[in-house]
Amino acid sequence: MLPHELEMQAGSRVMSAELPFTKFRGQIKQIETDFRFPIMRRFYETCFSEFDDIDRLFANLKQQGIHTMVSAGGVQTNYGYRPRRFAGGPGLPPGRYFTLCDGLHFNDGGTLRDEITAYYSGASGITATIFDSIVDAYIKEDLKKSGNSTDEDLRYPFYLIIYQIERRTEENAALLEMEQDFTVGHGPAITYGVRQLSAEIDSVVDLRYPATQDWFFETFVHLELENENRAAQTTNMRFPAKRPLQSFQELLPAIVSLETGGGMVFGQAVGQWLRRHGANGLIFPSARSNSFNRVASEKPVEWGGWNLVVYSEAEEPVKEDLFGRMTTWRDPDHDHIWVDYTAAGAERGSFSIRGVREFNLLNFDLKRQVACGLRNVNVAAEITGTKNASLSRMVNLILEKERDSGSLWYRDVDYLDFIRWHENQWRDRVEKPR
Repeated sequence: MLPHELEMQAGSRVMSAELPFTKFRGQIKQIETDFRFPIMRRFYETCFSEFDDIDRLFANLKQQGIHTMVSAGGVQTNYGYRPRRFAGGPGLPPGRYFTLCDGLHFNDGGTLRDEITAYYSGASGITATIFDSIVDAYIKEDLKKSGNSTDEDLRYPFYLIIYQIERRTEENAALLEMEQDFTVGHGPAITYGVRQLSAEIDSVVDLRYPATQDWFFETFVHLELENENRAAQTTNMRFPAKRPLQSFQELLPAIVSLETGGGMVFGQAVGQWLRRHGANGLIFPSARSNSFNRVASEKPVEWGGWNLVVYSEAEEPVKEDLFGRMTTWRDPDHDHIWVDYTAAGAERGSFSIRGVREFNLLNFDLKRQVACGLRNVNVAAEITGTKNASLSRMVNLILEKERDSGSLWYRDVDYLDFIRWHENQWRDRVEKPR
């Protein structure tokens, strides 16, 4: 699989001169989902099924006549599937989400791996360890030494996922029947392709730029607040008025909110508005990775933990207005997102966000314990947010310790080290297969 060239130009849609459009030139990546062998799909879809499960939940609820859903994330229209972050409602074709790379080596700092990690389901009864062949470069040499891969095999970008079947569950029963070579206590190591693309996309709203941050904050916070009364009349639901925010820095925790299944309705309102006004894409910080942005003279010079969603050639979005439907700017059970922001000077617009990857990996660790039979899925804790609140407290303890040692900002937790350290705390309690 060779890197592709991707060029998307502005179509015939009406463009708005007021939007701070830039032309994006850079490297992006996404997982290759055209699996070559059935075993690849069977293990992947069994193990990383959480968002598909949410899709099915939304579809079932719509069939039952439930067209509106209310949570801490806001009053959300149920279109029959989970809303993707900043998608702006239905009509966005699949395959439109990418992670941004460093511009030199297609290195996204593990952002795509973090996104995949969030899809993991402990109900699968299978644990998975994901290696990124660029971030964890040593894995190529290990595969070559093992005799399982040649230099030719390792020319192309890939993820190595090591699966281990921990116990038989309802979710993995069909897989075990089809793949009889694998039993409890064992599992395959499978490499998955990664698409690497060099992209040129006109008319993109890029939140790495300070001027775009200012415009984004002023435009969309205003639209959200001024539409609260109209939204209350439309939805027949009224909540206490949200306080006005003072800066883009204050808005960042809402942008990277970790609501499972598409984020807060504010992000859907933003995506809908951008699609209506001719934007071909939005570049925004990840809700699964810690992100940072270093700026010099009003332009980004170094970054990590960013996503791109491409809107070009999508259908016109639905007509209903989605602004004003958020219940709060900051969900109290996600009180772990720490932001360091530079508001003035030559590096204005630079920032570092911590707590996002830590939350994602702590949640991953809990789900791996579910897969091993050490914990049960607590539906009540999931629905009420008490699980998220507990994870938030754990993240805050980690970040407070880093702050005290002076190693908090513009640093990151190592993905594999974090997972292994936590697994070591419970792995010896897992019952060995007989």
